[in-house]
Parts: sequence; structure tokens; C-alpha cells
Amino acid sequence: MKRLLLVAALCLHALPAWAQMAPGTVKLLSKNAVLVDTITGDAFFELKDDASAKFLVIGPDVLQADLRVNMAANETTGTPVVLVVLAGGKEIARYKLAPKAGAEKWKGRLDIKPAASVGFFVEVEAGPHAYEFKVLGATRNAGLSLVPKNKAKKPLPAGSLVISSKPVVVAAATPKPTPTSIGAATPRPTPVVVNTPVPLESLVTKGPTAAEMRKERRTYEALLKAGFATPSHSEFSGAPAIGGEARWGFGERKTIAAGLEVLNLGFSAIVPPDPARGAPATAVDVTLLPISISAIYHVPFESALQPYVGAGATLAYGSSAFRRVDRATIAESVLGFGGQLSGGLSFDLAGTDLKEGGQKLFVEVKGSYLSVPFEAHDFTDWSTVQVLGGVSIKF
Repeated sequence: MKRLLLVAALCLHALPAWAQMAPGTVKLLSKNAVLVDTITGDAFFELKDDASAKFLVIGPDVLQADLRVNMAANETTGTPVVLVVLAGGKEIARYKLAPKAGAEKWKGRLDIKPAASVGFFVEVEAGPHAYEFKVLGATRNAGLSLVPKNKAKKPLPAGSLVISSKPVVVAAATPKPTPTSIGAATPRPTPVVVNTPVPLESLVTKGPTAAEMRKERRTYEALLKAGFATPSHSEFSGAPAIGGEARWGFGERKTIAAGLEVLNLGFSAIVPPDPARGAPATAVDVTLLPISISAIYHVPFESALQPYVGAGATLAYGSSAFRRVDRATIAESVLGFGGQLSGGLSFDLAGTDLKEGGQKLFVEVKGSYLSVPFEAHDFTDWSTVQVLGGVSIKF
């Protein structure tokens, strides 16, 4: 049974990324700025004449699109704009829009305002598809939102325009025979692609809010850690701690992660003599190398700050040097076991409203317990509190 589960897991891991996505997945592939409606909080990808929005879409599904062309703050009607929709690099639709002033505003933008919303549906066939939306003649750019129809905040009317995933094909008219062509073979009509401009400005709707658009989070990350560890034994003082951790995120929102961490801890102490027991002064050096497997929960905040908590089991390699004046040094190397609890807070340095960045700074507080069976001395139970910080890097 374990072998079958392992084979199934390897097969799933070997699948391409799109094969592991559920139908209805809409993933932005291009780097577009985000425009946010001041009142509703609706989020839109910014389109420019030279910067389209490219998506990976997993079908079958029907998407709901919402387009807002930008106008000058004092305009009531805007310059006509052409919207072009491509699937797999081929044009499937082209529409001419006449922007009209709306009541919305963009957050932090006083120089422009969005025109009234234009909404339509996009049919997506089964499997992965590359879609591209571009505007032509948009002097002040535009904003676009694209979500599955069943997740739209305000659905469009049932009779709204639907864009098929394939271009519309019509037959050219057959020419009438002329005296010079009588008796000649009648030419067959040649299918040609026709994209008739259709005004869409009469369709008004609301787009999804920023909170409803799922933020793309990391699947893999590496954490480099350094800090200070304080042991519970009063004879030992605190010491530096260094190490690293690799994390793998799971689930649709990547809120659960598995972590593999390795730390290096070293403590030293001089134990004074005990006349009552006739014990001379001794020196003890202990090095611990805990290797922990943890489960981490990331609180799914949409801000740059993200708290997390974790718990795990630990296997520790411990080495000890026990020295006395009247005897030779006793060196030991043993294995121990234990566990740990942790909590931390990370800050995203380069993230956006819709995607996490490549670098984060973090601070972490951890409590751990290790049972390391040294025989030369009584310091076998190690409870430590660690305060660590560092950088988290996406890989």
C-alpha cells in the first residue's frame, strides 16, 4: 500500500503545472499594474497599447470580463478604443468601444477616471489555454478584470455578449457567372475570418474586489536564519544560532507548508566544585544540531505582513566534551529526540496586491525541547528559546 501511494505521489508530481490546476483557474502571466476602484475596491489589470494582459486559463469554463477605458478627469465621452482578444496567439474577436463617463474613480489617480464598465463572457474549452487582451488607441490606458463566471461579484445579464474561443468563420458570397465565365467551373466560397466591430458600451457591470481575486503565493522558499538561543540550564549562557529551512506550500491558497530545518547550537559552561559531594570543578561544551520536520500555517493576510505558526518533531545530533582537571576529557556523540513550537512574522519586500515577491524579511520566536542522552554529565534535557531573523527567498 505504501508503495502504491508513493508511485501515485510521484506521478502527480511529474505532471505539468497546468495539469494540477482545477478548471476555472485564471493565472496572470504578464506583469501588469493594478488599478483599484476607490469606492468598491474592485481590482483591474492595467492595459496599454504596448502592454497587453496575458493569462493562462484552465477550461472548460466561462469567464466574465469587465473592461474600463480611462478618460481625462473632465471628459464625458472618450476617444474610440479597439479591444482585441486573442486565444493561443490567434485573434478571436475585435470590438470598437465608445467610452462614456462613469461614476467610479481609481484609487490614488486624480488625473484620470474609468469610463463606464463594459462586460462580456469568454467561453473556454477544456484544457489549458493562453488568452491575451489588448487595447488599441487607449491614450490613457484601460483596466481589465477576468474571473470565472460563477465567481463574479455581480453577474452579467443572461443575454450578454459571449466570445467563443474560435474565430467566427463565414463564407464569402459566390460570384455570379458572367458571359466570359460561362462554362467555367464555379469557384467555391472561401471561408474567411470576419470580426465585425460591435459596440459594447451599453453593458455595465461591476468587477470583482481585490479581496476576491486570489493572491498568488509561493510554493517553494528557502529561509536563511541567524539569531540567539537561550538554554534553560542556568549554568550555560546564551549563544548564537544559525541555520536554514526549506518550505513547500500546499493547497490552493498555499496556507499550509511543510518545513525541513537544520540549526546549529553551541553552549559552554564552567561548573564550580561541589565540596559536599567531593566534585571538582568541570567544564562542559555541548554542540547540538537539531534537524526538524514541521507543519506551518500561514495566516492568509493580503498585506505585505504575514504571520505564521508552526509545530514539528526533531531529530538531534549532539556532541559533548566533558573536562576535569584530574582526568582526561570525555568526548561523546549521541542522537536525541524532541519537538518545537514556533511563531513568526514575515514582511514582503517586492510583492504586489496579486502576487508575492521574491524576497521577504522575517523574525521568528521558537521554543524547543531535546532529550540528548549524554553519559558523562547530567545535562541531557535541553529546553531552549530562540529568537531568529533573516531573509526568505523564493526558488
